Amino acid sequence: MKNIVIAFFLLFGLSFTSVAQPAQRVAARKCIKRTTVVMLHAQKKLKENKVYTGNMAKSVRHQRYARFLFRQGKFVRAIHQSRRARQLAFLVIQANKGNVNKEWELTQDEKPAGSPTDEALEKELPADAENLTDEKLADSDLKDIDLDDKD
Repeated sequence: MKNIVIAFFLLFGLSFTSVAQPAQRVAARKCIKRTTVVMLHAQKKLKENKVYTGNMAKSVRHQRYARFLFRQGKFVRAIHQSRRARQLAFLVIQANKGNVNKEWELTQDEKPAGSPTDEALEKELPADAENLTDEKLADSDLKDIDLDDKD
């Protein structure tokens, strides 16, 4: 009887995971896509006004890592990293005399329960091998911050 109960819980847990995974994938994809729009606007404002705070470089690093996590199937972590990238892009827009559109604000799907702190998200990032700066990113092609159609 004990084995039947354990098997039931394992089966239920696995079926719940398989149902939750596609929903998380859709939410993460949408979050990354929406963050990309905000970041491209932030880059435009940065190029126009040239107020370099370092936040654009941080934003790009978080978004690239979110994309990496998405491709690894770590959808909730990808949402967290993309959320942080968007928050930093908001700061870039504001520092460069821009306005943050209401439709860019985070949705409930983009604020999963148990969100890590900003500091924890910073620590999770891989080392910055490129030595990114806002100055470099103002004129860079940011094609690597968005998901491809195949993702």
